[in-house]
Amino acid sequence: NNTLKKVTQTHHAHYFPPLSSLSNKRKVCLWMVVSSPPMDRVWDTMSERPKHQFYGRRKGKPLRAQHQALIQNLLPVVSVDLEDPLKGLGPRRMLEIGFGGGEHVAHQAALHPELSYIGAEPFLNGVAKLMAEIAARDLKNLHVHYGDARPLLEILPAESFERIYLLYPDPWPKETQKKRLFVNPTNLA
Repeated sequence: NNTLKKVTQTHHAHYFPPLSSLSNKRKVCLWMVVSSPPMDRVWDTMSERPKHQFYGRRKGKPLRAQHQALIQNLLPVVSVDLEDPLKGLGPRRMLEIGFGGGEHVAHQAALHPELSYIGAEPFLNGVAKLMAEIAARDLKNLHVHYGDARPLLEILPAESFERIYLLYPDPWPKETQKKRLFVNPTNLA
């Protein structure tokens, strides 16, 4: 009852059933509500949410030691600087969004050393695989954006790239999953 009184004092409009009628799972949910911050602080943090919601995994299996070393040492060298995203790139530029393991973008960069490439990928294991390709092939014309491509697209000047690759996009065919689609009017503008 003391817990119930505290909840009703900090969350005025909420009704919580007596603890004896709740299952173990619901007791956990009640505890989470009881230990949550006051509602005015919750609304402040909700307004500070990231602009874009990300769907999908950011990390898979633990990285091997070689891939960890490449992420620590090579990724900072080849990363795109968000303050000046075109820094160090030639006049002919290509972008690949969601490169997966990086096979396509690494192959293209090796075939066309006169072009500059940026690959954007939020999945750490895929970035680690691309780092291994960059090191093995000594690709100097390939830069990497580790993260969601949408913030990168927002800061790039218009007509920054000759070609943009987006291979196998949007595996969400259902109507209720439209919010997850990368190919949408906002991103195509």
